[in-house]
Amino acid sequence: KLFNSVSEVYELLKHYYLRGLYTPPDKTAQIAQHVLKIAKCLEERGVHGAVERVAEAVERLDRGRLCTVSARPLSLAVALVHSVLKHTIDLYKIAECAGTRVNAIKKATERYSHIFS
Repeated sequence: KLFNSVSEVYELLKHYYLRGLYTPPDKTAQIAQHVLKIAKCLEERGVHGAVERVAEAVERLDRGRLCTVSARPLSLAVALVHSVLKHTIDLYKIAECAGTRVNAIKKATERYSHIFS
């Protein structure tokens, strides 16, 4: 391909250089972001101590074990929140804050709760 100007070459090189610098967040960081977002939403809806309890669970996450699980970070985050708060909150509030369905939470909890215990 021939370029019409030096500026086109510069833009192309800049694009490839910047793309090489960007590294997406690892799976554990994505899970932590989802978990804290859900916990903050629950705290706003009256579940006291949700952020603190969920933050403690995130600190105990085994990064190596999570990388081997082939699941979406949101599914793992929902399973973590439900396994930590299942005695104090119903699934409907978690589903509302996570933007997912109750059945998806049940399925994720069945599949992945053993990772967080």
